[in-house]
Amino acid sequence: MTQLGDNSFVSKTRKPSDQIIFSEPKLHDQQLASVRRLVLQLKEIVDGLIKACPGAVIERKSQYEENILALVALLALAQRRILPIDLKDQLPGAILSQIASPMTLDESQFGRRLTGIANGCLTAGPELISALKAILLEPGSQELLGDSMIVGWAYQCLIFESRNSFADRGRFQQLSARDIAVSDLPVLTQWFTPEWISSFLVSETFRLLDAKDDVSIIDPCLGAGHIFVEALKQRLKQLGHVSPSDALARILTQELFGCDIDKKVVEIAG
Repeated sequence: MTQLGDNSFVSKTRKPSDQIIFSEPKLHDQQLASVRRLVLQLKEIVDGLIKACPGAVIERKSQYEENILALVALLALAQRRILPIDLKDQLPGAILSQIASPMTLDESQFGRRLTGIANGCLTAGPELISALKAILLEPGSQELLGDSMIVGWAYQCLIFESRNSFADRGRFQQLSARDIAVSDLPVLTQWFTPEWISSFLVSETFRLLDAKDDVSIIDPCLGAGHIFVEALKQRLKQLGHVSPSDALARILTQELFGCDIDKKVVEIAG
């Protein structure tokens, strides 16, 4: 068995057809470019709504970013025609019902984790509704918003902007490691794992396991859960002999563990 650090990068026992297709990095770059365009669109929407409501104040940059991420999450739910039951009688639920129909009520806990957007001037007004509808109708939006990690990729795009601001101010050259605040570490160090790498790492790990084995998957740099999602998918396949509900409960409560220095990505991964 070839170790992950070896130059060959793939198992010696794999057939050529199973090896990594190295066009994947290019496809990932194209995907990130599409996410960046989406984030820019949503920033324009939020900026326009703020200008239209002079009395509304976005007090913190993080609050502004939370609005962007919440809109990304709403678009992803709308693309799936899913309305979490916890959002049914709240502002996000009202927005969802107006930008996509019919909606299927969902009783999962995702709604409890979705960041609310009911602050300041972000209301379910006609400008917001029409703008979100237009995004849903754009070519390629179905595939983009269908990515289960879309909120994580959007967060990475927002992080890149903050990272660039550090570089613009020359702070990398001026600061030593001890001068960097803990709150700045995510901005300076985060880089989420592309799907093709996550898939490779998880599959290489699971090749050594039997479905009956007790498994503990620990990610001490959790990020937005990109490796976790792939581990969940592949582990569910391994547990095909178990009912889907029992397998899911087993994996989520007994097998997947992670932590991160950035509380926001832990929330997204959850």
